[in-house]
Amino acid sequence: MSFTSSRTKLLNVSELVSEFDVSGIGLLKIDTEGHDNTILAGFIELFDISASLKPRTIIFETNSLSSTDVSNKTIAALEARGYQVVSRGLNTTLVLS
Repeated sequence: MSFTSSRTKLLNVSELVSEFDVSGIGLLKIDTEGHDNTILAGFIELFDISASLKPRTIIFETNSLSSTDVSNKTIAALEARGYQVVSRGLNTTLVLS
């Protein structure tokens, strides 16, 4: 078995939106094995800059890989920006009210 090395360009949320000319997001689904809250923090900053980029629906992991305290803070930050929790379990789903 042989492996090939390759380089992958890493973009933060703002760079991704700019580079691909994103004008809106319908659904944001994050599943990063315990790192969902960190990624959502970047999106929350983006929402504060550009409300037009707020997804209608956000789904992210809130299972044993994520700190309950940090997940609760993320949910509170999203609720403060107009989201409502519609389901909570291994994944949490919020919709823009």
